[in-house]
Amino acid sequence: MNNVYYNFIEKIIINKLYFIYMFIIISYN
Repeated sequence: MNNVYYNFIEKIIINKLYFIYMFIIISYN
């Protein structure tokens, strides 16, 4: 159960980082 919870949080963090990364690239262009 704990493993599923951490896996869920990891996906959310990766999605947020990806969104921020794309936002920075769009801003610099």
